[in-house]
Amino acid sequence: MFLGYRVVSLACLLIVPPVAAQTSHGSESDKAHAGLVDAMKQDLRRLVKAEDAFLARQGTYTGVLPQEEFATRPERRVIVVAQGDKGYSATLTTTEELGLTCGLYDGIGVAPSPVISSARKPACWHTLPSGALVAD
Repeated sequence: MFLGYRVVSLACLLIVPPVAAQTSHGSESDKAHAGLVDAMKQDLRRLVKAEDAFLARQGTYTGVLPQEEFATRPERRVIVVAQGDKGYSATLTTTEELGLTCGLYDGIGVAPSPVISSARKPACWHTLPSGALVAD
């Protein structure tokens, strides 16, 4: 009986294609997407530093920092909702890949997406036609 089980298991392994053959991971588009997500997260990290510097100088956060202070490309647009000196939330979109959004929050700012796990830590997502969010 044990031998039969091993043969069946081996047959199943031979029939199922390797995971690499089932996915497109490693393709040029996947690498470009991953690079864009990393770059957008880096832009948001620069935003955190810029907001911290503004808070140190002015005693409050702002939602009107010039894009040049943190965004590396003009195709990226950020919306910051400041809560005075208590915190802020930010979302970053791009025309480089439609539907891709990144965001973060700090202090009492509200996380702009449930995929964001903690304050000051950027996360990215896509919104599907069904309205569901998919983390990137």
